[in-house]
Amino acid sequence: MPIHVDHVGALNLVEIEFVKYPMVINAWKAYLANLGEKLPPSEQREKYEVAIKRRDSLLTKLISEIAVALRVQVEQLDILEGNYIPQGWTDDDWDNRQIRKGLINLLHGRSALLTQVHIPSEAIGPYPPAPSQKKSAPSLASVNG
Repeated sequence: MPIHVDHVGALNLVEIEFVKYPMVINAWKAYLANLGEKLPPSEQREKYEVAIKRRDSLLTKLISEIAVALRVQVEQLDILEGNYIPQGWTDDDWDNRQIRKGLINLLHGRSALLTQVHIPSEAIGPYPPAPSQKKSAPSLASVNG
């Protein structure tokens, strides 16, 4: 998840941690340059998927170069396909983006919030109706009390 705080934090440490490894630094720079490019709109499905594959490929190359520098043997295919991102994270990310876009459009007057007057009846609601307050004439006993 490229915009996740852990991903960004790790990227910001690559230049420091791997300064003596030019192959890592070159892969890191290529990946950062790609992250700076605007992705095509998701409506242009084919172009969007090509751009995402390119980005994934550059990240895989970077992780592979880091593995070489650390003397960890791992296949690039395992790097590319071996990560785990829960579907819930993806769903939450998408929902949050849609909510933010909708709220921004509402606040900038580009969309409207539809409202409807609602007059609740006494029968609707979580609480029972209040007891009726019938006024009766006071009894003599209570007056002379």
